[in-house]
Amino acid sequence: MFKVLILNPRHTFYEGEAWSVSLPGEQGMLEILDYHHNIITLLGEGEITIDWKVHLPIRKGLAKFYHNELVVLVEE
Repeated sequence: MFKVLILNPRHTFYEGEAWSVSLPGEQGMLEILDYHHNIITLLGEGEITIDWKVHLPIRKGLAKFYHNELVVLVEE
């Protein structure tokens, strides 16, 4: 499992641990799993899915996975 934090400047949408997080990347969907390579990517409109059950629609954002921790900043 890895740490996940999804937020915007005013609100934290999700904080916890996950086995899998799917993100709507600008070039298509991507999935983050334990010990994924470090990555920084822009996100497009779509839905973030956490452990195949929590779904969060977004317009756009930025994701950073570093040292087994995912931080996602989304547009208000």
